[in-house]
Amino acid sequence: MDALDALPVVNTEGEVLSEDSTATDRAAEVSLPGPLGSGASGVEVAALGVSICFPGTDSDDIGVRYGEARVHGWWTRGNCPDGVKAEVTTTLYALFGDYNGYARVWVQQDTNSRKLYPGSSRRVLAHRDCVWQELTGWRVKVDVDVIGYADPAGGVDNITNLYCRPSM
Repeated sequence: MDALDALPVVNTEGEVLSEDSTATDRAAEVSLPGPLGSGASGVEVAALGVSICFPGTDSDDIGVRYGEARVHGWWTRGNCPDGVKAEVTTTLYALFGDYNGYARVWVQQDTNSRKLYPGSSRRVLAHRDCVWQELTGWRVKVDVDVIGYADPAGGVDNITNLYCRPSM
């Protein structure tokens, strides 16, 4: 974990979504369908007779196009069975704060979800208009939840700098 991972995540209204930007990316946790919730171990999942698969998660590079920061997320089948869909969620964040010792936070700019079959041609877009051409840190997180299967939490978490500053 680097210093940027330890920053809190907030939405555009200033509500804290998590104190630690890695809090939702615990690789050991498994997302369970139905009333079981999330965070069960693989041993607990197997004991319950729940099917598990391990999808791939990917994104393109965050970039500026059409006057906005944009990125696409998608999933690959991994060892999941043919014909299943997954809910793919792509979330885009911008880094706000003063770099001279004041608090910095990741502010959620856009999030979108879609139920898709696997493949890079089936993507979910997250984007936000650039208001100023000022160097800003951007982050994308892509999460995949395979429908009807338990799967690992987390996924893509990429950070880059762009000359694109959104309004807060």
